[in-house]
Amino acid sequence: VVLQIESAMMEDVPDVALVVATAVAGVATKYCIDVVSELNSRSTLRQESKRFAEGRRQERVKSKEWLATREYNSKLDFGSFVDLRKALDEGSVTSQALVEQAQLACLSDSHNAVCEVLALASDMPDGRTSNDTWSVKGMPFSIKECIQYQGYHSTIGDARRITETMPETALIVKALEAAGAVPVVTTNIPQTMLTFECSNPIYGESMNPEAKGRTPGGSSGGEAVLHAARCVPFGIGSDIGGSLRIPAHCCGTAAIKPSSGRFSRVGLTAGIKGQSGLTSTPGPMAPTVDGVVACFRTVVNASPETSLHDPYTLPMPFNEGLFTKATKPLRVGVLKGNNFFDVTSSCLRAVDIAAAELKKQGHTLIEFEDINVMELVELFYSLVTADGGETVLESLWGQDVDSRIVSLINLVKLPQLVHTLAGYLPQSRITKIIAATGKKDVKTLWKLQSKRDHLINQFMAKWHAAKLDILLTPASCMPAPTQGLCSDLTPGCWPTFIFNLLDLPAGVMPATRVSAEDDAELLKRPIQDRYDSMLIKACKDSEGTPIGVQIVAPRHEDELVLGVMKVLDGSLQYN
Repeated sequence: VVLQIESAMMEDVPDVALVVATAVAGVATKYCIDVVSELNSRSTLRQESKRFAEGRRQERVKSKEWLATREYNSKLDFGSFVDLRKALDEGSVTSQALVEQAQLACLSDSHNAVCEVLALASDMPDGRTSNDTWSVKGMPFSIKECIQYQGYHSTIGDARRITETMPETALIVKALEAAGAVPVVTTNIPQTMLTFECSNPIYGESMNPEAKGRTPGGSSGGEAVLHAARCVPFGIGSDIGGSLRIPAHCCGTAAIKPSSGRFSRVGLTAGIKGQSGLTSTPGPMAPTVDGVVACFRTVVNASPETSLHDPYTLPMPFNEGLFTKATKPLRVGVLKGNNFFDVTSSCLRAVDIAAAELKKQGHTLIEFEDINVMELVELFYSLVTADGGETVLESLWGQDVDSRIVSLINLVKLPQLVHTLAGYLPQSRITKIIAATGKKDVKTLWKLQSKRDHLINQFMAKWHAAKLDILLTPASCMPAPTQGLCSDLTPGCWPTFIFNLLDLPAGVMPATRVSAEDDAELLKRPIQDRYDSMLIKACKDSEGTPIGVQIVAPRHEDELVLGVMKVLDGSLQYN
């Protein structure tokens, strides 16, 4: 290009040609500089990440070696909140021994769930209570890596964040600590936290203890792994599209996405800062429903104090009346069909099993169909990518991108013209999602948020017209897919993310496992487009994989969700 400019100058080419040639040269030069700069940054961050990860590994090994020298009660089941509460209250184990043994269990687990090991006090207070069934006093718990803890990292898989430790502890963790619970480890997440796998270039990939070779779910995947492996009685994750509930579904554990305002978000590292069209919320996860109830109860009972430090937290303690309402006759909606993405037979069967059990207990079942899921899905994608993915792309610039999110990145990197043209092509699931994920101006964003409010009102009007108390839905369209094949199947998570859009509390608990008949039925699935082909490829041969069911209630009736989960927990024969 430079030679052409020099030649043009010598031959007295008109000024316009010289200007164009100079501009081309400038653009080409800047492009080359940017490429070299990104490559250099990527190489530097890759080496720094390796050193950081090795440092954390050595810390885990050192802690494990020290903990292994202690004497413990080998009969303890760390997955059972009830059993641990009883052991502490009876004095058969001290809180010091219990917490140390739980930390050792986390560090001994082979599924790569732990990021950092948290320092423990050498003289923990007595963990006994006066037979307080739901007390977390003396109990160990785990924390998703995006939940900040003072003096430790919250990278969310971003290599640029490895040099930064958190100056404060998240308010919800402080509430649990104030009640006597002890955090022992932070747990793994996917890079950007916008996929339902659990892998990042810093800590690597977590594995599913309940289904070898299949995703543990995301983005709270590390939490679900430790709970499925029965290493801790409960933990804290977060959810913007199913990140609490999908891992629970994949690993056969329990979780609830609270209504916005029930759990403080102060101290939560966000994947997309400033995005408010959809609300991300922390929430409890556990091996069993009891652990979820105990954690939720503790955090919301501290909400009057928490609200003094976070004006967005509702001072709304645990509602015992709603919790016990589940033992009385309820009107239970059942949502199975949809106009967007067919649910596999195993996930539909989980809904049938839960519905049959509730009917047996005297509850009334009502079909709740004709929901425009396609419209809700389009709006979800439109809001979460309102900036055209620029925030995510900027955060990933100059560092390694995990292969598990490449499809997502490619989607938002499409030229704006492609997103626009997709809206004029023959309408299908694929074209609708491509059209929805383009960049929006402020006026369009306001229209989308107004539409969200309208759809919430419309959905709840239908709910109240049917006089529903709760709603049963699939926890997902599919069992846990094969690792590495999830990124293209995110639309199949519509059963969880529509309730983020609608801001309704939703809990997931295990209901059944994939049967041989379910596997055979999957191979007969009609193929509408590549989503169906990918689902069959990713989910075939799933026999034995856990399958959850989802329970939904009106906003701020979270305790009713927990009450129904508790009722079902005593009757569903999951294993």
